[in-house]
Amino acid sequence: MRSTYITIGMLFLFLALQPQAFAADTPGAPEAYFPETTAEFLPVHEGAHAEHTFAVRNTGTETLTILEVKTD
Repeated sequence: MRSTYITIGMLFLFLALQPQAFAADTPGAPEAYFPETTAEFLPVHEGAHAEHTFAVRNTGTETLTILEVKTD
């Protein structure tokens, strides 16, 4: 269960550190918006599969490009 929270945390950290995240002050810049920022999982046994899909909305006017998403 702990690794699930670490994985989700790493995903948000990665997306938050993208260059586009710092361009929000530029008019028309792409800006990622996550309507849901957490997911709660029941205990997951080692070796079992658990997943959750997070929606990402571009609230800017330019194209938002997500170059890479990593887990673990």
